[in-house]
Amino acid sequence: MKRRPLGRLVMALVPLPWTAFYAVMGGWFVAKALPAVIGGDSRVPIRGDAVASNGVLLVGIGFLVAFAATLGVTVLVLLERRGRLWTLELVVLLAVWAGGLWAIYRSSLGAPAFLLVFFGLFFATAVAAVMVVSRPPEVIEAGPGKSTSA
Repeated sequence: MKRRPLGRLVMALVPLPWTAFYAVMGGWFVAKALPAVIGGDSRVPIRGDAVASNGVLLVGIGFLVAFAATLGVTVLVLLERRGRLWTLELVVLLAVWAGGLWAIYRSSLGAPAFLLVFFGLFFATAVAAVMVVSRPPEVIEAGPGKSTSA
């Protein structure tokens, strides 16, 4: 088995609690809203309040995408991958950030709750950005061609 530096292990393990959180919350929101959306109900009860079922479903899907993105960062770090996958991962994470910021704008989630919920996503985005910036240039091998040397 190949030994991995401690830094890579930390980069892989830090987002795991948030990854689990995103999976549980996304699953709960989708499970709560999907029957209402399928049944044609426009409202779903959450903590005593009637909330738009389409909005709850959208939040659940956002959490599930955040789960997939943070899990992707963990897998890419553990497999020590380099290259275009990190660029794709960074684009997905930035899209999740855009959705999260839109959800914060539309809701009344305070700053402490925002930091608690989105720290794992922030950490995963930082790891992906560092991996995109620090990746070595791709080597393109020369194919057979005309030689100009004598």
